[in-house]
Amino acid sequence: MVSAAAIEGLICSLEADFSAIRVQKVLIRREQNVMTLHIQVDFNSKTTGLPEICRNLQKAALDALQRVFGITDIRTVSVGIRKCAVYGNGKTEASGSEEEPRELSAEE
Repeated sequence: MVSAAAIEGLICSLEADFSAIRVQKVLIRREQNVMTLHIQVDFNSKTTGLPEICRNLQKAALDALQRVFGITDIRTVSVGIRKCAVYGNGKTEASGSEEEPRELSAEE
């Protein structure tokens, strides 16, 4: 048996590879006889590559669980966005200033 705290620590350690995210919560649930890992994150980036970052996080989480703890019965990873801030990627020629961050709620 692996403790929930150990799994949470492992998932939080993935932040080093994903600078745009901060893990806020990690849960493991059995849903219809399938173990699912739920990761809730805050996203803060100058890019809008959120779908790709989430896919890469899902794969990294499954790989880490198997590599470090030998866990193979978690087959699904869901990534929930608690808070999202995407900064403008360009400076306007007239102003030379960057856009302010726009925060989106999870519902958006």
